[in-house]
Amino acid sequence: MSNETEKPIPAKKRNWRNIGILSATFAIIVLLGIMIAISYRAIAINIQLANLIHSNQTEVDQLKIAFNNLQTDTKTATTRANTFSEKLNLLQKNIDELSQSEQDKKNKLIREEANYYIKLAQFNLVYTTNIPQALHLLELADQAFATLSGADVTTIRSALATDIARLQSTPIVDVDGIYARLSVMYGEIKQLHLINQPSFLEEKSQATSSPALSWWRAGLQNTWAGLKQLVIVRHTEQNQLVFLPNVRTILYQNLNACVTNAIWALLHGEQDIYLGSLNQMSDYLTQYFIADDVMTKAMQIQITNLKNLYIRQSAPTLSVVSLMGTS
Repeated sequence: MSNETEKPIPAKKRNWRNIGILSATFAIIVLLGIMIAISYRAIAINIQLANLIHSNQTEVDQLKIAFNNLQTDTKTATTRANTFSEKLNLLQKNIDELSQSEQDKKNKLIREEANYYIKLAQFNLVYTTNIPQALHLLELADQAFATLSGADVTTIRSALATDIARLQSTPIVDVDGIYARLSVMYGEIKQLHLINQPSFLEEKSQATSSPALSWWRAGLQNTWAGLKQLVIVRHTEQNQLVFLPNVRTILYQNLNACVTNAIWALLHGEQDIYLGSLNQMSDYLTQYFIADDVMTKAMQIQITNLKNLYIRQSAPTLSVVSLMGTS
């Protein structure tokens, strides 16, 4: 193969090729400049974006910290609120328990007071047969139980109502009135006159009313008066009683004793002793005192009226007493 000689490139073509190379080079330089500018712009944007992200991240971190603090404060506040609520509930519980304890003590005192009224009413019925007083005490007991509640209280109040109704329907002996009449009679006994009033007191007064005598005559007269008092002779009608001074005193004392026994029997409801004392008093008046005397007649009428009275008070048994152990 033979070597061919190279032909020289024409100058015109060579110029166009140089222009193309320069154009391409310029284009490349421009493109590189644009790319560099874009890169710088991107870098700037990235820097701004990074700064913005950093700034936002700081704010986010601050917000997170604030939120965490808020959560912590909220939890603390909630804990404190719960603790305060527990303490408040405990305090209220203690107050309720204390109030309940005080109410229980008050109810216990009311029950004890009502039970005392019932016991006292029972005592009045058994030992003094004082129905009005027992009735008043039962009403006080019912008023006390009215402030309480419970099934046992209802049962007790029902029994109290039954006992109160029975006492209200029971005939009551007028003890005070009879006692007053007997007391008046006791004071009138000293105004009664015996069937034979001796006149020795008048004789004694006449003997001592003699005119003034000489000492020896006065002594002789006093001696003679003393001798006459040793033996006293009195002339009385047939079947007429004569009482010595001490016997008269005993008679009046016996009448006083009859009235006293009648009063005792009245207060204790002993009908037999009451009638026996009045009958004995009537017998004394008939035998030893002037029957036609105004005071004797009036006293006999009083005795008859008093004998017609029934003093034995019947008192019913209280049914509520059996329930006191459950109260």
